[in-house]
Amino acid sequence: VKLLMPMIPDVEEALPQEHPERIVFHANMGKLLIARKDYDQAEPQVMAYYEGSCLLNDPHQIKDALQTLVKLYNRWDKKEKADEYRPLLVSSMQGQ
Repeated sequence: VKLLMPMIPDVEEALPQEHPERIVFHANMGKLLIARKDYDQAEPQVMAYYEGSCLLNDPHQIKDALQTLVKLYNRWDKKEKADEYRPLLVSSMQGQ
């Protein structure tokens, strides 16, 4: 993780927000940081994953990003934040 963190600004500068590789980078970084319980570092990565997925309008990625956000906030003991995204997650699952 220490080797990847300095790459974040480079990726964000090199690729537009809706670029699939940038979105996957944020997804993987966020999930890795959640697994390491580094929730404050994970939050901006997962949020960038969600926002980029919305720009691409990819229903499967949006659903995964929302699941990741809810997981992050549940593990971080921020239930109110998880509750903000849970209805969007349910809605994304019904749209399949």
